[in-house]
Amino acid sequence: MDNMINETAETALAMINNYICTKQTDKAESTFAAVKGMFPVRHESWEFFEKNEPCDLFGQDWDMEDLDGKSIEIFCDHGMGDTIQMLRYVAELKRLTSIAAENGGVKIVMNCLKNEPLQRLCDTQDYIDVFSKHHVKCDYHTNIMQLPKFYHGFFLWRDILEHEHNIPIPKQPLLTPFTETTFDGKQFGFGLKYNSDMNSKLFLKKSIWPHEFGTHWNYASLEPDAEWQNFVEVGDVADLVSVMATLPTIVSVDTLTLHLAGSMRLPTIGLLCHDADARWGKEDKTPWYPTVKLLRQSDFGNQMGCWKKVVKELQNQLAW
Repeated sequence: MDNMINETAETALAMINNYICTKQTDKAESTFAAVKGMFPVRHESWEFFEKNEPCDLFGQDWDMEDLDGKSIEIFCDHGMGDTIQMLRYVAELKRLTSIAAENGGVKIVMNCLKNEPLQRLCDTQDYIDVFSKHHVKCDYHTNIMQLPKFYHGFFLWRDILEHEHNIPIPKQPLLTPFTETTFDGKQFGFGLKYNSDMNSKLFLKKSIWPHEFGTHWNYASLEPDAEWQNFVEVGDVADLVSVMATLPTIVSVDTLTLHLAGSMRLPTIGLLCHDADARWGKEDKTPWYPTVKLLRQSDFGNQMGCWKKVVKELQNQLAW
């Protein structure tokens, strides 16, 4: 019974937290009013909601104010790949604030929302003070996807890329494995991630189907249902990073795995759909991840053409 109560309280907290983070104050207030007092105070987060009205939980919307001696909550309500890609701006925010700090610099709180699998990985990053799945009231708040606008002075990805020679995209903090794995990547030619998020409306456009191109490829599938995962535990993103680090090359569609591989500075082939997100630009190299080679479909659904490019690139990289 207690477990059920706790799970229900956690669900209610998650709903309220999500409404607050997306600034749906009316829904946050109505949900809070409906469940307030229904559950025993069993953890700090619930007690915090009990003591505050949702409309008072936000700090000030950050607009380049001085953060020295202040705290800022950064909402990560996009995909996990987006969060990983934007870590460079979180690190820069920490670094720039600390240069002339007189009051200890800035305390950075990242609100992970649905990105809880990133918890252990982000806990190891020294520029993140708190990585939480619950709202933490700070002096200021912003969204992680707003940080490039503040840094570069441009809102559109196209403009950021076009002016990259004036205000370079910050170097991505190196992600290194810190958990042990029994996975042996040396027995494979490359690791392959061929599906994007199945719950995404972009799933069909972003994904490929390698079985259509023959079965002679010696690759390690990086899909959750890969056979080797019956013997090697992959509990979260930190475990996945350890597995990927053992592979000679990563081939991935536009999803979390591509961002991880680029952040680990692994030899990587990124597979993009014909109308990929503008942040990837138009070239086959990208300032986001220097070790990534980008290959694109020539038109919608032209997987065979894209796969031929992969074969050629793998032959160049691996001298097959």
